[in-house]
Amino acid sequence: KTLLGAGMERIYSITPCFRDEPVSRTHSTQFTMLEWYHTGTDLHGLMDETEAMIQTLSEVCILPEVKANLSQGFERITVAHAFERYAGLDPWKYPDTTEFRAAAHEQGHRISSVSKDWDGVFFDIFMAAVEPRLGVERPTFLWGWPASQAALARLDPAQPNRALRFELYAGGYELANAFDELT
Repeated sequence: KTLLGAGMERIYSITPCFRDEPVSRTHSTQFTMLEWYHTGTDLHGLMDETEAMIQTLSEVCILPEVKANLSQGFERITVAHAFERYAGLDPWKYPDTTEFRAAAHEQGHRISSVSKDWDGVFFDIFMAAVEPRLGVERPTFLWGWPASQAALARLDPAQPNRALRFELYAGGYELANAFDELT
């Protein structure tokens, strides 16, 4: 980031990472991360770059775990649209946690008793009803996350309760996480 401040417009790093998270089918405590910064672009430009990079990699690498067709155009949907499509409700219509929980129950979603706040209810629904369906047929960019879930992301000027952040899903895997960063 210091290099960006010094005037470099594009930088990247490929490094090993370690996270203290439970190991699962889709998560490991150790992984390799490609991180890049590009000044003068926005979130949609980052999606374009990410799509081009993944498509290029899929031409030269075999990704046996990823079953989605990486050569076709990637879907781009908002978090609100994904919730409506897969969970039957728009979380932003329920800013009150109690109302959100009641609407979720009305749609047949199970909410954990430990999910006491809005973000907890959001993630219970997201993990059970939305995330498993993302990127199955073709890769999917999911963007427009709740502002509360994007600490370093710029807020959308048109909808300040949403962050300019995306995640990319393909074949049941989250492949990327990015945001239009605060400067």
